[in-house]
Amino acid sequence: MKSNFSVTGVIGEAVTLSKRSWYILALFFVVFYIVEQFAGGLFGPSAFDILTALNSGTSEADRREALTALVFNNSGSFVATILVSALIQSIFYTGFYKACLDVVDGNQPDFDVFKQSIETYVQFVLCSLCCSIIGAIGLFLCLLPGFYVIPKTFLAPFYVLDRRMTAIQAIQAAWNDSNDNFWPLLGAWLLVALFAVCGYLLCCVGVIYTMPVAYVAYAVVYRHLTGENVSEPPVEQEYVKEI
Repeated sequence: MKSNFSVTGVIGEAVTLSKRSWYILALFFVVFYIVEQFAGGLFGPSAFDILTALNSGTSEADRREALTALVFNNSGSFVATILVSALIQSIFYTGFYKACLDVVDGNQPDFDVFKQSIETYVQFVLCSLCCSIIGAIGLFLCLLPGFYVIPKTFLAPFYVLDRRMTAIQAIQAAWNDSNDNFWPLLGAWLLVALFAVCGYLLCCVGVIYTMPVAYVAYAVVYRHLTGENVSEPPVEQEYVKEI
């Protein structure tokens, strides 16, 4: 199905739709970062231990040996950190994608977006993992295959949340829906990714704004791709002072 949407207009739509809910999406990101850092500090070596290892000895060999010993002595902690981090990211992105869909549909997101079934969480994680692996393999193979498969699969997680599909069904649906819309999807993916990266240029502070808007933009593309209407932004009422 051919979908008509403006590649350059996607970000504009996302910015407009995010005006009412941007602070909530930004709050989600800040809470996610704090929780992830806190969890990493509980299981992994402290920053002091790492700095001590980096400054130990007088040669590069001594520092490398100290870091190797630190990793070896804390291997269990590193594994626990990775697992906890993966769990936190799974919960966060599942709810965050749902929040972006709510914004595009004209609803105000709240923490209820994280109240998903275990099955939904599992399928979302599997879908995201499969898409990441497919994209990474494509980019590894001389880049060009990656620029073909990523635009055809990067919206698949939305199908899991919106249509309650399994991971395989979601990837198949995203792939099929992209057949007649490859170039607009490629352009949207690159443009939105570039917009998100711009946040890092502002001492990383800009990410608090650009990342939420970027994910809302992907939700906008998803709604256009599936032929569903994107909600109209709320009209601000103008109050005229009576004389």
